[in-house]
Amino acid sequence: MRSQRYKNLEDKGIVELFWRRSEQGLEELNRKYGGFLFRIAINLLSNKEDSEECVNDTYLRTWNSIPEERPDSLKLYTGRITRNLAINRIKSKSAEKRGQQLTEMLSELSECIPSSDTPASDYDLKLLRECIRTYVSSLDDLNQCIFVRRYWMGEAVGSIAGQTALSENAVSGRLFRMRGELKQRLMSAGYTV
Repeated sequence: MRSQRYKNLEDKGIVELFWRRSEQGLEELNRKYGGFLFRIAINLLSNKEDSEECVNDTYLRTWNSIPEERPDSLKLYTGRITRNLAINRIKSKSAEKRGQQLTEMLSELSECIPSSDTPASDYDLKLLRECIRTYVSSLDDLNQCIFVRRYWMGEAVGSIAGQTALSENAVSGRLFRMRGELKQRLMSAGYTV
């Protein structure tokens, strides 16, 4: 039976469990964010078994990385790990069917994000990330939700439409306008596409 003291543990408490190397941290992470992490993986991988494996790999990576880091947002920290693992899995399998949604999503963003073909310093990448983060933060709640669900969580337009009570055309239109705004914002900051 689970100890009562772990009920509804906040991120900092879970990180502390990891830092102390308590396996209870894994259980609490799974309880609190397991569904969120699985949703990221399944949106990108479209395969239940691969997604479950990706989430388990996230737990292992988190277990191994927490002693050096104490993330402020465990949800975003583990979400980023899951997303990167899922993308790496797609690349390694290079199955056209599985990579199609990712390819589509990335081609949408290629209209407004500078190419990664040119060498950039860590500082330049940090500035670019901050510029994108500032843009996304400036959006209203609905547009922010749509943008993050599409370009960070990898959700299909149809799925976003179903969750937001908008039509697929309305979601696509909003995404198109947001990409245009982001492109303008990045060009104003000196980035070229």
